[in-house]
Amino acid sequence: MFSKLNLNKRKGFTLVEVILVLAIIGTVISLGATMLTFSIRSQDMVDEEFQIQSNIRLTSQIIGNFIKESSAIFMLNDAYFDSSNLKNEWDYFALSDDKTQIIQYKWDSSSHTHVANVLSDAHPGLVYSLSFDKSDEDSLLGGFNIRAVSDSGAVKANVNNELNALNSVVVDNSGNSSNPAVALAYRTEDIPDPSKPRISVTLVLDKSGSMAWNLNGDTISNGFDNSNSRFAIMKLRTVDLLNELENIGNVHVAVVTFDDDANKSGDYHNIYRINDYKTTLVNLVNGIPKDGGGTNIGDGMRRAYFIHNSFKTSNTGNLLHYTIMLGDGNPTFWSESGGSYLYADGNISSSNIKGTGQETTSNINSSMNYVSQVGENLYKSGSVEIKTFVIGFSANPNNITRLHNIAGYVTSTTNPKIVGKYYEASSSEALQDVYKDISKQIEMDAWHIFGPYN
Repeated sequence: MFSKLNLNKRKGFTLVEVILVLAIIGTVISLGATMLTFSIRSQDMVDEEFQIQSNIRLTSQIIGNFIKESSAIFMLNDAYFDSSNLKNEWDYFALSDDKTQIIQYKWDSSSHTHVANVLSDAHPGLVYSLSFDKSDEDSLLGGFNIRAVSDSGAVKANVNNELNALNSVVVDNSGNSSNPAVALAYRTEDIPDPSKPRISVTLVLDKSGSMAWNLNGDTISNGFDNSNSRFAIMKLRTVDLLNELENIGNVHVAVVTFDDDANKSGDYHNIYRINDYKTTLVNLVNGIPKDGGGTNIGDGMRRAYFIHNSFKTSNTGNLLHYTIMLGDGNPTFWSESGGSYLYADGNISSSNIKGTGQETTSNINSSMNYVSQVGENLYKSGSVEIKTFVIGFSANPNNITRLHNIAGYVTSTTNPKIVGKYYEASSSEALQDVYKDISKQIEMDAWHIFGPYN
C-alpha cells in the first residue's frame, strides 16, 4: 500500500522543474534569435558591400569605356571643376558635392544643359573618392582610382583602373601631388570649326651651302639634288609636316628661307591657310631655291616675327603663333643697318649683311649675338606671343654646337606663352618624329583654348 502511494506521488513535474525548463528553453530561443539576427545583419552587410563593390567596378568600366572613345580628355583639380559651372559641349565624371554619389554629367545638345546620371548610388554612412593621373607629361596613358569609405574610416571598396586614351588628341592633367585631379572632362567629337583658334606657323628653313651635304657633314655627288642631302630630306619631311598641320584645321603657314639673308622672293613669306592652299605650300617647299651661301639665322627669325605680327594685326579671336626653325649649322652672318643690328621688316641689301661666313669662334659669336638680340628685341619684347621650335639638323654635333642656345634667346622669364624648345634630328626618321611632336604640341595648344577651363 505504501509503495503504491509513493509511486503515484512521483508522476509529473514539480513547479520548480517546469520553471527551470521554461527558462532553459527561453534562453535557447533568445540565443537562437540573437544568432539569427546577427546572421541576417551580417548577410545584409555582406550584400551591401558586394553591391558597393559591384557598383564601383561597373562605374570604373563605364569611365574606362568612355575614355577609350574620347577625342580629348582633361583631368581637373578642385580649382578647375565646379559642378554648377560646367562648360557647354563637354561631358564630365565627378563626385556629387557631398561625395555620396559618382555622377556622369552628360551634355544634352537638344536642351543645352548637362544631365546628371548617377553611376554609384548613395549608401548610409558612405562617401566616395575619385582621382585621375597621367603616366608622364606627353603620355596618353594613366589611371584612375575609386574608393568607398565608411564614416568609421573603413574602406569598403577600392578599384584602380588604367586610363587608355589612345584615340585622344590631348590628355591634360591639371592635378598634382598636393591637389590631385578629382574630375574628368571629355568629349568624343573634334573642335567645331567656328571654335577653332587661328594658328599661324612660319617655317624658317635653311638653304645654305652646307644643306647640300649629307647628314654627317660630307660632300656628296649632285649636292642639293641628291636624295641623301640634308636639303632633300628637309623638303621631304617638311611636306609631311604640312600634312600633319592640315589635319589640325585653321592653320596658316608661311615658308621663310634663309642663307646669307632671309629676303623674300615670289610667294615666299606669304601666309596661306593650309586647308585652302595646300598645293601652293607644297610647291613652295619643293621649290626652295638651291642658292647656297652662308647662315644668317637671325635674319630668318626677324622675317618670321613680322609675318606673325601682320597676322595678329589682321585677325581677331583666339590666335596661336609658332615659328619652326631648322638649321644645319651655326650662324655665320648677321644683319646691320647704320652700324646697328637690324630689327625692322623688309628685304635687305648686301651692305646690310655682315660677317665672314666662316665658322671661326669670333665670327660665330658675333652672329649668335645678333640672334640673341633679335630674340630679346622682337620675340621677348614684341607684341606677339610666339612659341619657337628650333631644330638642329645634323648627325655631326660639331655643326650645331650653339643652336640649342637659340631656344633660350626666345624664351621669356615672365610670359610662359613666349617660349623656345630645342630638338636635334640626326636622320630623316628623326626629323619626321620631331615634326610629329611639334604638330602634336600645336594641336594640344588648340584644344587648350577650346578646353573645359572656365
